[in-house]
Amino acid sequence: MSRSRVSRVINEVTSGINDHLFNRWVKLDLSHDAVARTRQRFYEKYGFPGVIGVVDCTHVAIVAPPHNHPVFKEKDYFNHKRYHSLNVQVVCDTDLKITNINSRYCGSTHDAYIISHSALKPALTQAYERYNVWLLGDCGYPVAPWLMTPVPDYFAPNTPEDNFNRSLTRARSTVERCIGVLKSRWRCLLKHRVLHYLPDKVSRIVNSCAVLHNMCVEEGLPLNAEDMVELEELGVDVVPDQNVLGNQRGRDIRNRLIATHFT
Repeated sequence: MSRSRVSRVINEVTSGINDHLFNRWVKLDLSHDAVARTRQRFYEKYGFPGVIGVVDCTHVAIVAPPHNHPVFKEKDYFNHKRYHSLNVQVVCDTDLKITNINSRYCGSTHDAYIISHSALKPALTQAYERYNVWLLGDCGYPVAPWLMTPVPDYFAPNTPEDNFNRSLTRARSTVERCIGVLKSRWRCLLKHRVLHYLPDKVSRIVNSCAVLHNMCVEEGLPLNAEDMVELEELGVDVVPDQNVLGNQRGRDIRNRLIATHFT
């Protein structure tokens, strides 16, 4: 099969998945019963209350867009790791099912910017007010009522703040494992498997992989340990941003949570 034919097939398949399957298979269910189930599973597994998902970003390598492209500016896709990419936001649950994915942003975009400009923000703001629930993120995200992040600085072992940070880190590792499984199943997303398409087509490929990943999770299809790639290959990292402090209400809620559940 010719390269051009393969490219057309990829375009047809990924467009079909994005148009007809994506919204059915990748969704954060904020109904009362779904929220109750998800927060209970996180609490039973990690002892962290109120969690309905964990969030992180990962880079998907692409070839540099043409220097003079009118839409996709080459410099915008050059990330802090010094290669061209999309910075893809992933939210998952305890089963490693992807409940939200945002693959529209270029590699130079900071994680905090993506979530702040995501449709997740108003949806989760409402979810917090209704159910008192949140996502968990790393120190690259701003703390908010609907997004709990680690307390900065070092704390002595077994202090409330240390207990909080340790529990959050354990729960947040779920999204790193999810990204690991996603990229191990669909290795076109790995750094060394650079995708040779423009960013809009790469975004459709990423979304398609998320749909297929969720289908595998739903059917209980195992991934052999020897098939898992090393974390260093995943583009999963923490890039602290000292300017990402969050809002005062978020810090107050985090402090109350620490005092109530982690003392």
